[in-house]
Amino acid sequence: MVMVSDILQSLSPKQWAKSVWVFLPLVISGHLFDRTLFFQVLIVAIAFGFCASAAALIHVLYDATSDISHPTQRRATLVSGAISRDEVMRLIVTLVVAAFLLCMFVQTASVIVLVCLILYLGASTLYSYSLKYQPIIDIAILAFSSAMGIAAGSFAVGAPLSKWLLLLVLVVATFLIVGNRLGERRTHVMRLADWSHPLRAFYSMRMLDTMTLLSAACIGALYSLYVLYLIEQHSASYGYILTIPVVIFLVLGFVNAFLQAHHEGNPLAILRNTGWIKGWGSFFIMLVIFLTYW
Repeated sequence: MVMVSDILQSLSPKQWAKSVWVFLPLVISGHLFDRTLFFQVLIVAIAFGFCASAAALIHVLYDATSDISHPTQRRATLVSGAISRDEVMRLIVTLVVAAFLLCMFVQTASVIVLVCLILYLGASTLYSYSLKYQPIIDIAILAFSSAMGIAAGSFAVGAPLSKWLLLLVLVVATFLIVGNRLGERRTHVMRLADWSHPLRAFYSMRMLDTMTLLSAACIGALYSLYVLYLIEQHSASYGYILTIPVVIFLVLGFVNAFLQAHHEGNPLAILRNTGWIKGWGSFFIMLVIFLTYW
């Protein structure tokens, strides 16, 4: 008999954190306290959460055989035998159908939001089956998935999709993905263990170091340009300039955590367990909300 705890574990709740991108256009557009738009975006975020869980299950379904020998993945519900492959397939179909049905309740551009969901799920599925073995493309496809969240959030709010914001999110997602892999690789080196990533021969330590630092520099530059764009084109407050050093400080904090392999390079674990990064992150959010609404 399948336990509720096994089902919840198989849904990979941590993957729902990716839905945070959906709320970004709502905050920036100045409609955070608009109850109607907030619930519209919340519906989209839940739909993306369902698709994220379905994508995680597809990934586990494809890698179940190789994960048996993995030190942590072997405890996954499918690999351990807690849930059968047929039950996983039914769960995937249920999640996808539920996500698509939720789009019917989105009043603004529901069809476009549905297209974003399909592209997100399609990209995640392609990653699991083939693209994760293609250097650089594997990172690009994961970053693209994050961009679909921004796009869906913009259409749900009814705001124009900012090319600057889209580019910035792509770079931030790339930074977090590369930094995560750098942290994983450094952790395995410190433990004298073999890194099990399929592209470990391509992603050398030096290459990951370079990609992490380069993407971090791009974030600082692009965010500065984005702030100037908001001030000049959308008459945003000059106070937004104060957020630039905060962002740079946060990025440097993550760079240090990745290089030191804190929490194996997991961005969420770093944010959750590093007090000063969490504090500066909260300060940045409050500062943006203050400058946008007051």
